[in-house]
Amino acid sequence: MAEVVERVANLEARFDAQVVQLNGIQESVVRLEDKMERRFEAVDQRFQTFERRMDEGFAVVRTEFRWIIGAIAGAAVTVIVTILGALFAKDVIGLP
Repeated sequence: MAEVVERVANLEARFDAQVVQLNGIQESVVRLEDKMERRFEAVDQRFQTFERRMDEGFAVVRTEFRWIIGAIAGAAVTVIVTILGALFAKDVIGLP
């Protein structure tokens, strides 16, 4: 009977040691999750900052593009009006 009691005590000691180890592992996992969560939040913040900067940059590019297209269209209209004016002036004046 004493042998059974010793074996049960030995099993209880081993079980307690494993419980302590599992608790340590669980605490490590929780710390790792917290650390990963902080890192992911930092990465999210960086992406949000980058996205905001890109949006601001695209707004500037969009505005500049509109001005450039407007200038090109204005120049094209000026050239076309000048050519048409020269053609009609020849017809009106009677130049060959």
